[in-house]
Amino acid sequence: MPEPQADLRRLARRVFDDALADLDAGQAVRDAVRLKADRLKILDAEFAALSSSGAPRPPDVFAVALGKAAEAMARALDEILGDHLREGVASVPPVSAPLPARWRVFEG
Repeated sequence: MPEPQADLRRLARRVFDDALADLDAGQAVRDAVRLKADRLKILDAEFAALSSSGAPRPPDVFAVALGKAAEAMARALDEILGDHLREGVASVPPVSAPLPARWRVFEG
């Protein structure tokens, strides 16, 4: 007869694994980051930049993405920021497809 504690541990692990599988890191980034006109908004923080003439312009962004979800987060950030993402560094497990050239990727 199985131990009740072992069954509870297996069930808890299954719930945790299922919840983790449902997370979408790319969507989390898309929900958290917005770029509108000359403003970059990340959750409740806003950032603006000025050109050399003093005119408002979107800020240049440098990014770092780390871990198992780094590829999804980097792709989402690249999609949102486009050319305003100046450069990124990502430390990822082997990627499914190359990230855009503005990303320096370290696999492993």
